[in-house]
Amino acid sequence: MLLRPNAMLAAPVLVAYALWPARFEPKRLLLLYIPTGVALFVVLQLVYYGALGAKREFPQHSLAVFDLGGITRFSGEVRLPGDWTPAERHRLLTDCYDPYLWDAYWYGRPCAFVMERLEKRDGVFGTPALAAAWRAAILAHPLAWLRHRLAFATQFLVEPNFTIWVLDLDDKSRLALPDDPAFGAMLAVHDVLKPTPLFRAGVWLIACLLVAGFAWRYRGTPCGAFALVVPGSAIVYVASFALIGVAADFRYAWWAVPAALTGAAALLAASRPSLAVSSAG
Repeated sequence: MLLRPNAMLAAPVLVAYALWPARFEPKRLLLLYIPTGVALFVVLQLVYYGALGAKREFPQHSLAVFDLGGITRFSGEVRLPGDWTPAERHRLLTDCYDPYLWDAYWYGRPCAFVMERLEKRDGVFGTPALAAAWRAAILAHPLAWLRHRLAFATQFLVEPNFTIWVLDLDDKSRLALPDDPAFGAMLAVHDVLKPTPLFRAGVWLIACLLVAGFAWRYRGTPCGAFALVVPGSAIVYVASFALIGVAADFRYAWWAVPAALTGAAALLAASRPSLAVSSAG
């Protein structure tokens, strides 16, 4: 989680708790939030492109392509830069958009021609030209952009999404570990639970909201601070995907699961003194 770009929005909340775990003070978080976010951005650059030697793939431009495709779909005006043929324009307006993920414009058929042009033929992917087209499209069609982001957020938070890869990468007709009984048992449990609300990102976001909301009154205690801050960081992290997400896999909401569960345990511990007083009264 902490090495994803949007972790810069959520990690400062955890850093504030790590520095002052005895109680939660909103003023401390406000003072720390921006400097911590900037420091984390620097750490991301050092880890990704320094220590790990990662190649720059311009993730923000993946978001730009996804948003431009969504704006095209909901505005009825092709906003993806390029000299598209009539057949390509028709597909951009009708067939290409999928609120689940941006991959439809990357390698998905029949619309892989989008990234083929933007990245290889025209070379605008990863350049200021694409960023400028992105900004102009949002300013020209803000309602279409909002409809697109709402469609994605609904898919991400409410609909059933991809949860776990189980196939052999070299032979996708086989399971990854067909002879492992533990893997088979895990898959059996997964298949039973996947249709349930437990595998809906929105359920865990709501759980974090409830835990953090009830924990506010106990923010002056160590357990209360934990119950507020940890689910709070998950709220910021998961909610940020509504605006900057490009894929709706359940894995992007994983942090909300342990955050809600551990936060609920801490909330219970924080509330025990109050319960004891109430019982005595």
